[in-house]
Amino acid sequence: MRAWGRACSRRPREVRPRKGVLAALADSLQRPLGKDETLATRYTLQAAEAGVASAMSAVALAYEHGVGVEESAAKAAKWYRAVLGASGGGRDEAGDGNRGERAEGAEREAWRDEAEEEARRLAGGDMSEYDVLSALARLYEAGDGDLRRDERMARELEFLARGARRRERESR
Repeated sequence: MRAWGRACSRRPREVRPRKGVLAALADSLQRPLGKDETLATRYTLQAAEAGVASAMSAVALAYEHGVGVEESAAKAAKWYRAVLGASGGGRDEAGDGNRGERAEGAEREAWRDEAEEEARRLAGGDMSEYDVLSALARLYEAGDGDLRRDERMARELEFLARGARRRERESR
C-alpha cells in the first residue's frame, strides 16, 4: 500500500511545469486581449439583420468608417435608413393569441431587449435620430465611392435632423 501511495504522490516529470512557463503564462495574462474588429462586426451584423436597431446603427458606422468591414457609403446609408425604419415601431408582435406563439414572442422580445442593451455599448450603438439623420446627410452630400451624390437628399435629411434635434431637446 505504501508503495502505491508514494507512486501516486509523485508527479511524472513531463507534467511538472518547466521553469519560466508559469511566469510566461502570468505575463501573457497581464496583456490586454487584441481586438478582432472583423469578427465583432460580423456578430453585430447578425444582430442588425435580426432587427436590433442599436446594432444597425453600429453596423452603419462600421461601414461608414471601414471598421471590421470594407468601407462602403452605400451600405452605411442602407443601414442608417434601416435604423430609421426600425425606430418607427418595427418590432414583431407576439402572435395571434396562441399560448405557444405568445411564449415564443416573449422569448424573442426578451432576446431583442438584451441584444439592444448590449449593442448600445458599441461604437455607434447609442446614436440618436438626429445623429443618424445627420450621418445620412453627410453621406449623401459627399457621395463617396459607391453612393451617388445627392445634394437635394442631403438638404432634406439635414432639415429632418434639425426637427429631430428640436424634439430631443423638448423631451428632456
